Amino acid sequence: TFQICYKMEIDTPAPQIANSLFNYTVTALKPGGVVTSLVGNFVDSNTLNLIVGKSTHIELHNSTENGLEAVLDVPIWGKITSMKLLRPKGYDHDLLFVLVERLKFCVLEFDPSTRELVTRAQGDLRDPVGRPSDEGHLVDVDPAQRVIGLHLYDGLLKIVPMMEDGKMKQAFSCRMEELSIIDIAFLAGCAEPTVAVLYRDNKEAKHMKSYEVHTSSFGDLVEGPKGLNQQNLDGGANLLISVPAPIGGVIVVGSDIITYCSASQPPRSAPIRSTVIKSFGRIDPDGSRYLLSDHQGIMYLLVLAHDGSKVAGLKLEVVGRTSAASSLS
Repeated sequence: TFQICYKMEIDTPAPQIANSLFNYTVTALKPGGVVTSLVGNFVDSNTLNLIVGKSTHIELHNSTENGLEAVLDVPIWGKITSMKLLRPKGYDHDLLFVLVERLKFCVLEFDPSTRELVTRAQGDLRDPVGRPSDEGHLVDVDPAQRVIGLHLYDGLLKIVPMMEDGKMKQAFSCRMEELSIIDIAFLAGCAEPTVAVLYRDNKEAKHMKSYEVHTSSFGDLVEGPKGLNQQNLDGGANLLISVPAPIGGVIVVGSDIITYCSASQPPRSAPIRSTVIKSFGRIDPDGSRYLLSDHQGIMYLLVLAHDGSKVAGLKLEVVGRTSAASSLS
């Protein structure tokens, strides 16, 4: 964006000021910085799509043998802070959940007949009271597609129950004891929607705790499996990665140590050269391998050695160096 200033002379009698200065701001170019990106079957069940969120625009691409093929470039009324793919029961393709800075959301679906995006649900997640979180908007989706969890205000977890047709039920807030939340991640293979919470206490130490979300009680969080409650984690821990079923569990990414935690086994850890991991992308559907990118653009390959249900250890290798990634898909 850039600002244009111009001076207009107005024929007005003294002692009024004859010269006035006017300003207005216009957008010269579309946003280029990537906020987030996703990969899924959005157009149809047989097409792999790349969805890129760029501030106030959503770009949709098809993955073809010759590379990426542009499908849509859609403006959004608001600044995008988070996007997630949804797959309600009975659907063979994905829907797109979009949250903007002013805490309004929508659920979009691609209409193959018109080749346009259709709004399936929309709403406002603002609360009349509450202190906005310093960590920004943290959003994750239950792998079983039962709820969407959002941390928007300190001490509150907003829950949006999902219906089978892709629409949303009335959202409600759950009170948490932890105020300084760093990241959240819903876990796979749980009877009830279970969220892992990475938080900082008043002594700047970092810990992880899990909660079960009971949608029938509308506002109650029940403490989750004790095996997922970890105290005094790496001081640089800033990221949670949910591992898909059947392995399950969660990976805590720190600045010096990466740890795998599960309710059914002891933690497994691997050291990492002191750094700050900014983004990750899952390679295998079962969660065996992940790509990690740090603030310097160094790419790492994280491998979970497992037998299908238990993780025996973690292995970390440096792949190379690129531009620092803001998102990996």
